[in-house]
Amino acid sequence: IALGISMTVNWLSEIKQFYGMMLALIMFLGVSYIFICSMFDPLKVYISTTIFLFMINPMILIGRISEYIGGVGAGKFYLGVSHVSLLLGLISYFICKFKYPERQLFGFGKHEIYLLIFTCLTIISAVIAPYKAASYSQLNLYLTLFALYILWSNSLKHIDRNKLINLILVTFSLIAILQLCISLMQILKGMQLGIQFLGEGEVFPRQGTPFPSITGTFMHPGPLSLFFIICMSLFFPFVLQKHNFLTVIGFFSAMIGLVLTFSRTSLLISVVILFLEWFLMKVVSKGLSMKRVFLIAAVILLIIVIFRGNITSRFLNLENASTDNQVENRLVHYQMAWDYIQRKPLFGYGLNNWSYVSKQLQLSTVPGSNIFHYNNPVHNIYLYLWFEGGIILLAGFLFVVISSIISLLKKIRVGNDFEIGLYTSILCVLMYGFTGWGLFNSGQMLYGFYFILALSGLKTVSDL
Repeated sequence: IALGISMTVNWLSEIKQFYGMMLALIMFLGVSYIFICSMFDPLKVYISTTIFLFMINPMILIGRISEYIGGVGAGKFYLGVSHVSLLLGLISYFICKFKYPERQLFGFGKHEIYLLIFTCLTIISAVIAPYKAASYSQLNLYLTLFALYILWSNSLKHIDRNKLINLILVTFSLIAILQLCISLMQILKGMQLGIQFLGEGEVFPRQGTPFPSITGTFMHPGPLSLFFIICMSLFFPFVLQKHNFLTVIGFFSAMIGLVLTFSRTSLLISVVILFLEWFLMKVVSKGLSMKRVFLIAAVILLIIVIFRGNITSRFLNLENASTDNQVENRLVHYQMAWDYIQRKPLFGYGLNNWSYVSKQLQLSTVPGSNIFHYNNPVHNIYLYLWFEGGIILLAGFLFVVISSIISLLKKIRVGNDFEIGLYTSILCVLMYGFTGWGLFNSGQMLYGFYFILALSGLKTVSDL
């Protein structure tokens, strides 16, 4: 549905009466959404829609500074999928209040307070930033995501737990299958498919393999690989049991898609995460299916046999003699970030201001002069946050994440399988963040991460 709508919009943009027909299309989609919400539970419709919106990444930056790299970019005003999701959420809430007046649709718990504190810290970081065109655009995203978190967390409380889990698994499975199909088409074509309006990034040759890089509807192979790991983490506890067949298909689609990204960091993380999930399931769950275990092992072995040469080549390509010397590049970038951080360790340089500050303030201690290190933010989310908002912003982010992890671990101890997938999904993001900044690249993964954090507050039977 999302693909069809975006292709229709793209077609309409090439004909003359674009704005009139665009307005007609938006009105048609709006009326259709209201009609569907009136037919079914509007909160279920909203949650499934908001997950599907995760797979597309169109954005509008009014007065965009095209050469600026970082976060959502720089411009006068930012509009993106998060705003669409927020609007649909408000529509769903009004309809739900009309259909189910007995529901208490607004609550504010401790996790919301923690995220509010972090959001306030982002406001401070945006205000002190020297380059407001970048900081205010990024702040726009953070404020919208905070509002979405409130909508999501309150919506989830009014949906039956088992039905909600099934809805999430089915929706994420469909998205994983769609992303794999788009990725396979990119490989077969060897170039972009022309769906940049969905968020498709540049497809270029991948060093160490004969395959081109794939992006799906993400801007870069890194965020796509992170998306596939998150899907695998969510599905794996249920694949190990006798769960619905679509979840199994979604899991193997995500696994194949991950391998085809040839992301070295993500491949290593997937091994650690799957082993951790298997161990947790072994400890807290009684319903493991040995047939499923052997099936997964057989598929993994088959993938290793087919892609062994390419995967090995990707890792061997890290040697110093190679042109793909990512280890040395990362270390130089980390040292560069640390040199800047030491000058302003408490409050940092401002939200989404790496590209601006690093060029304006070129420290003599910074090693190397590769323009890549100035144009692109440091590929480490911890150094990135520390640079932007100082140790205070980094501590706020970690506090929000750790509080969610503690909440999930308490639920896992009493045998909740779904929380295992949420827990390992957060771990995937944290581990990937040591060598990549995909979480903050364009805001698409950050949107998904906030949704996972909202799911971590889902009530269990023991909580009721």
